Amino acid sequence: MGFSPALLLMINQVAELAWARDGLDEISRKGVYQLKANLDNLQQKLPAEHIDPDTECVAIAEANRLGALLFLYEICLTKSANSKSPTASLD
Repeated sequence: MGFSPALLLMINQVAELAWARDGLDEISRKGVYQLKANLDNLQQKLPAEHIDPDTECVAIAEANRLGALLFLYEICLTKSANSKSPTASLD
């Protein structure tokens, strides 16, 4: 609880980037930017049994989304530091 299935899939995509042996040169930069956009625009919805939007579940879901974005930034910085190309920025 605390994240949507869509967020879980996006976290998995970020983890796959982390485990990829190639640097960002070989990884689709367009795919990374799309993943960032998807995380930025993700609208998580409460399950039907939770009707109060002020529950801690909402805060946990948002913290998990932000954590996934931080994870993506960290992976991109690490991958670009290990490659010979200039550092990629997701900004």
